Amino acid sequence: MSLNVLVVDNNPVLQKALSGLLEKEGCRVATADDGLQALEAMKIVVPDLLFTDLVMPLVDGEQLCNIVKNTPAYQSIFVVVVSAILFEENQTHLDRIPSDIFISKGNLAEMKSHIKKALELYHHKGRKRSEILGGPSSGGLEQTITTEILQEKTHREEIVACLSEGVIELNEHGKIVEINRAALSILELSEAEVIGSTIDSLGWGKKKNQIAQWLKSNLLAKQMHPLEFAENNPIVRGGKVLTASFNAVSETTFFGLVILSDITRQHRAEKYNRELEHSLRLLKKMEAMSSMAGGMAHDFNNLLSVICGNLDMLAMSGRSINTERYELLLNQARNSAASAVDLVRKISHFSPYGIISRGDRYLKELVKSAIETFYFTRPVSIEQIGNGMVSSVSVDYEQIIVVLHNIMSNALEAGCSKISIAISEDEVEESIVEAGQYVPAGNYAKICLKDDGKGIDPRNITKIFDPYYSTKARSNMKGMGFGLTVSYATIRNHGGYFLVNSKLGAFTEVSIYLPLNSRTFTKNAAKWVSDDVGGEHVLIMEEDEQSRNVATLMLEFLGFEVLALAEKKNVLSLLQQHINAGHTFACAIIGVNPRKSHQAIKLCRQIHELVGDLDIIALCSSVNEEIANDYQSFGFGAIMSKPFTIDDLRAAVG
Repeated sequence: MSLNVLVVDNNPVLQKALSGLLEKEGCRVATADDGLQALEAMKIVVPDLLFTDLVMPLVDGEQLCNIVKNTPAYQSIFVVVVSAILFEENQTHLDRIPSDIFISKGNLAEMKSHIKKALELYHHKGRKRSEILGGPSSGGLEQTITTEILQEKTHREEIVACLSEGVIELNEHGKIVEINRAALSILELSEAEVIGSTIDSLGWGKKKNQIAQWLKSNLLAKQMHPLEFAENNPIVRGGKVLTASFNAVSETTFFGLVILSDITRQHRAEKYNRELEHSLRLLKKMEAMSSMAGGMAHDFNNLLSVICGNLDMLAMSGRSINTERYELLLNQARNSAASAVDLVRKISHFSPYGIISRGDRYLKELVKSAIETFYFTRPVSIEQIGNGMVSSVSVDYEQIIVVLHNIMSNALEAGCSKISIAISEDEVEESIVEAGQYVPAGNYAKICLKDDGKGIDPRNITKIFDPYYSTKARSNMKGMGFGLTVSYATIRNHGGYFLVNSKLGAFTEVSIYLPLNSRTFTKNAAKWVSDDVGGEHVLIMEEDEQSRNVATLMLEFLGFEVLALAEKKNVLSLLQQHINAGHTFACAIIGVNPRKSHQAIKLCRQIHELVGDLDIIALCSSVNEEIANDYQSFGFGAIMSKPFTIDDLRAAVG
């Protein structure tokens, strides 16, 4: 049976000579001028033997050998390298060429003998790697010239191969004839997969049509307009982000050159920075709003303390109060209410942001209460997962309940039929930056609410906390689109964070991260003072006159003697005088100015030095104050937040 042989040589004389010798040996011979033509021919008929030169234009012999030996369909081909190089002097180069034997070009008699030997080796399957037929005396000047050309080509290829950018050379028909190691790595392809392929067939994602159009209107049409994909318009291919430049070049021949750069790491870093910047902007925006509202709400709390205190005393006095005192209490409440109305108009929609009255709560109890109260008004399937009984958080109970209700309400309005709430402790070892959201490293109690609603477009996740942003149709209901804004500010005021994850048409998952308590706690029942407090004294130091006056009236109403001071400079001396006079003190109440909290801490320490066992209560306006977050470590026995009622005061001093 005749053998199919493919002869590849760009020298027509040698190509014809080799073909004639092989035909005389009974072979069926096909020819190709270069490696690219050879690859096209092998797609039609796979030869039994391949005779190839090394130095050829476009795809050379070395490339052709590599492709043949690395393509499963071609691995049975017996590869014979026929070249005029000085084989003995280029052993290192030959070692990297995957072939079965080497034949040194010489005269026809020598060539005929070598061809017969090659066919004999093929028939006996005696493939001796690196066997060389012919020697240095056979070729003379031609061998020397060919060797120099090959060495120059190898040197040039090594330079291109070492470039960090990917380099792809195309022939005038847009087929790949050369590709360096960097380009193969970037494209995650082998040389065998790309050589001979058209450039637009390599899977360029959404840019494929543009590249195909460039190939048609420029390279194939002999035009010189480049196609650029820069950093602001990159190619996304197989998870990698690439910049690319497609160029048509006209020198002695017309060819194409493609330069690739992998900017995946840079792109991810820039995306991370953009998301981090967006997160920080969101934090700044919300915290600026909270700070502005908090300042006005501080004044508002002072007014509320007056209103609540006076109304409490009026309610408890009944008909026994005299007219003069009745008028005093009522006028104080009325005047403060008028001031409060004016202040409400100023703070407008910012009023929900500021004031928190903290208390230690177990996470499981908190979530359970939120579920029960929400289900009572809007029945829905709610599942609680996880055991947060050991996790405690210092929070404003009512405000956190409202936050959970807001999230569940939004889930129902998004068309969900089921909500699951998972509670856990989460140690965030590295800061989380995800879709423009930020959670710093720390130990958190985590509440994760997941619904089966319609989901949120990823582009809108960071917008859902913006005031009045809503994906729902507007209605006449007041406050619509503001619930999540208030929720965000509430959680941030507690030192916590939100993380939202969603998939359109599937689910939305809202995770709330609240700082874990650094200490354990026990829940104390409220202590009530008796009607007869035996003439005990209470020291109160509060800069705000209205708060100081109403607290004094409440304490006197409860039966205490009150030492009320506006400034701390006389506190210690007056306290010492009262002690020397035999007066006993039930407690001391120190008002905390957020801008001067260090002064309150210092005064607390000085009072303890004077009266070691005296209970000292911190009267605070906001949980954001340093003292409110960890009052016990500063020496305070309890904390009381404005606005306070007479019951709050009774429990604190008890």
